[in-house]
Amino acid sequence: PSWLLVLAGICGQVALLRTVGSLDTGTLGGGFLFGDCVRCGSSLVFGICAYRVFGTMRQGQLPSGGSGPSGGGALAATAAEAAMLAIVGLLFCRDFRYHDFAMPWLFTLVVLCFAHQRGWVSQALCRLNFLGTISYSTYLNHWAVVHTLVYFGLLPQTDSFLASLAVFWAALLPYSCLTYYVVEAPSRRLLRSLVAFFSSKLAALDDTRALHRQTYKQLGLDSPAALAAAEANAFRVVEKEQGRLVLRL
Repeated sequence: PSWLLVLAGICGQVALLRTVGSLDTGTLGGGFLFGDCVRCGSSLVFGICAYRVFGTMRQGQLPSGGSGPSGGGALAATAAEAAMLAIVGLLFCRDFRYHDFAMPWLFTLVVLCFAHQRGWVSQALCRLNFLGTISYSTYLNHWAVVHTLVYFGLLPQTDSFLASLAVFWAALLPYSCLTYYVVEAPSRRLLRSLVAFFSSKLAALDDTRALHRQTYKQLGLDSPAALAAAEANAFRVVEKEQGRLVLRL
């Protein structure tokens, strides 16, 4: 149930707050066994709950009357989207004690707000669908890009967070595009072809088994062992030709 997922996420966040004091679990010894797993797991259940809430809201939502947002509902949705962006920007630029613990909850609300695409801001962001396409590569690459920029001293030598963020994205997006087209997309095609190949083999095996069962039934035999005994006594080959069973002596 969703309430149990929410409770699990809250317990994970509270455990990190009491143990680490932040979501920076790298400061915790043996962090991967405890801190990282709890952090990722609690964020995961928040995402699952957001998806369930979105599905419930979508089922009870009337279809939109046009190709884009319009009317008072669009104004309200646009205001909510703008407010969400302003809050996210504020939290990125101004730190406070429980800054990182607020982020998973805030991002859950942001996803729910923008997923319906009822406002002009979310409609405009639909033109950036390609960023969603490469999002998995971006997720896998971001930490390596951060370490590379720090190691080679490529980040701006200032305290400006926005300047560092701009350099980070300027490096991450091209690299993620490269890994998507060179690694991720070919790997997906290979995996799908392997799945299709083995699925066809399993389907052929199922067809063969179904034919055997039909053969046993038409011969009045209850099992392969009974068929083997009958073949040993009377038949040499059991074949199917043109939809008919042919028993060759």
